[in-house]
Amino acid sequence: RACLLNYKLNLQMEVGAMAEAAATQEAFLALHPENPIALSGGAVQRAVKDARAGIAMMQDALEKISEQAPGELYENLGALGEVLLAGNEPLAARAHFLLQLLMSQGRDDRPWQRLMRMMGETTIPLLWRETRESLPAPPQAEWVADFDVALRRAARGEWRRAAAQWEALGERSPGSPEIWSNLAIVRGHLADHAGAAAAWRRYAEATADEDEAIEAEAMAQLLDREGSEGIVRSIDGVFPVVQEEELERRLASDRQFERVEFPRGEFMEAGQPAPRAIYQILDRPRAATGVGIHRGDIPRVLGQALLYGKQTDRAGRLELSAYSPLWEQAKTAVARCAGDALGPVESEESGEGPSAVEYALSWQWRLPDDTPAVDSHRLMSEERRALILEAWPQLALPLLGGRSPMQAAADPAERRKLQGAILLLEVSDGGVGAAELYAQLRERLGLPQPGPVVLSGDDAIGKIGLPRLARLALEKLSNEELETAFQRAATARYEAALSRLAAEVARRPEWPNDEIRLSAYQYLIRTEPNAEQSLKYVTEGRRIAEKLGISTAPLDLDELAVRIGQRDVQEMSRLIEHIRDQHINEPGIAEALFNVLYRAGIIGPDTVRSMQGGAGLAEGGPAGAGLPTRGGTPAGQLWTPESEAPAGKKSSLWLPE
Repeated sequence: RACLLNYKLNLQMEVGAMAEAAATQEAFLALHPENPIALSGGAVQRAVKDARAGIAMMQDALEKISEQAPGELYENLGALGEVLLAGNEPLAARAHFLLQLLMSQGRDDRPWQRLMRMMGETTIPLLWRETRESLPAPPQAEWVADFDVALRRAARGEWRRAAAQWEALGERSPGSPEIWSNLAIVRGHLADHAGAAAAWRRYAEATADEDEAIEAEAMAQLLDREGSEGIVRSIDGVFPVVQEEELERRLASDRQFERVEFPRGEFMEAGQPAPRAIYQILDRPRAATGVGIHRGDIPRVLGQALLYGKQTDRAGRLELSAYSPLWEQAKTAVARCAGDALGPVESEESGEGPSAVEYALSWQWRLPDDTPAVDSHRLMSEERRALILEAWPQLALPLLGGRSPMQAAADPAERRKLQGAILLLEVSDGGVGAAELYAQLRERLGLPQPGPVVLSGDDAIGKIGLPRLARLALEKLSNEELETAFQRAATARYEAALSRLAAEVARRPEWPNDEIRLSAYQYLIRTEPNAEQSLKYVTEGRRIAEKLGISTAPLDLDELAVRIGQRDVQEMSRLIEHIRDQHINEPGIAEALFNVLYRAGIIGPDTVRSMQGGAGLAEGGPAGAGLPTRGGTPAGQLWTPESEAPAGKKSSLWLPE
């Protein structure tokens, strides 16, 4: 019986008998293939291996319910969202969380928390961090009734049926942008990337709003990363160790190989043996000094080598990892250094790496430790400018039929594609002076410059695309509009917009919302290149925090980071002692202090791990430099909400109309 199988499944999940629960779920679905609870549970299992198949089964479940959704189906919507997010399907994941939120009618805050976390997750492309709302039909259209039926189906989660209806309407009225926008959205919910990309391009052709058209083209490129930018493969090779001691001696004495400290506990936690050593492979010997070094003389990292000693069931080996363009060069460096201490490569495996654009615009240097900070920043800025203004315009792109942006710029048919591609670069680049840099790129390619955005309409500030927040005509914004824009940019962690909006908040002498003003100061403290100006923001921030009666510990940590940059040892010591004595027991402060010290290189990763009891570090520790990625992060590195097993029988929930 379906009811007994359902009870049994719930109980097995509640006591953590997950293997037994999986078997019960399979039996439940086999015996009752039309049951929406069985279908929704099967959808979660199937999505682990095939996201689109899992979504299709959830659509089967949603299409079989009428007025009320069973509580188990509601829970499975959230579980499916988690699986999709871990599988690097953020658009589909968010759609399932949002449907769960609508069904709960505010009685469950878990979906909202998941949606908010996704909005600020920088591994998700900016254009995907916010939900795009469906557009209403133009009131004069003869097909309004059919369009509204599709809208209601989409609101109930019946995205497959809504897509079919909008597809039919698109054939009847191909010039209606509302149809194509809504179709693109629901196809994204279904993880139909190719279909969604095609619909976004039809929307770009139909809309009269140029900003909307360029953002739609950018969305299409994100959905077809390989077809737009190409993919670089990663390669892993295994070499047998013939003479272990001799190999270690050669690696230690070769200035093209640099041993890297690493937390061995992470390998143990993953149930894997830790390597004896990890080496970065450089394209040239390490530079003796960074004082006066030129950009072309800085060693670049070719790849990474992990050296494993002999194990009970396995001989010693060296595992080499590199991206395909650098693989042969890295392999040659290993062979030159190791000589006969290593045997020939036993196996080579390749996997998907970053897009060709991400690879071309990223770099990893090994700057000498004594490189002055001012020189390091200058060199990185020079490299970034060279890659954007010189390398990218010459890069052959599948998007342009194998032509480079410079070659395609004269073709009017390719201009929107170029503008969409540049928009993706710009919103991914959180570096200083990004607006001016990409203005130069557009000028070099002969493309029009996007102008300032002036709002019109009562709710325009909440509806414009996120990229346009960086172009708002700030002097025309009311305090309320500025506050809304700042909150949107802060939630989405959109750096280019935040820098302008925070500066505007700080500039206005009268500001009614102290919390927003404090948030703006804290952002400016962390991004202001002038240390003295940062310290002025710290002082103002402390004044507001004290007025609000809240802890000043975050501002103390911000000041500590500034003082470390100034190398003001006396003030650093004072602040560390103050934080330790006054704030160390406040939630999150100890971890934040350790991370500030780790990022500055004052303490190592093992020290942090021991102090934090094994807690993970915040991202941003010592590493190479490069432009941020746009969705190239492996699925396992995406944030996944913690799974919560359903407990007992669930009440029925409202199904949105």
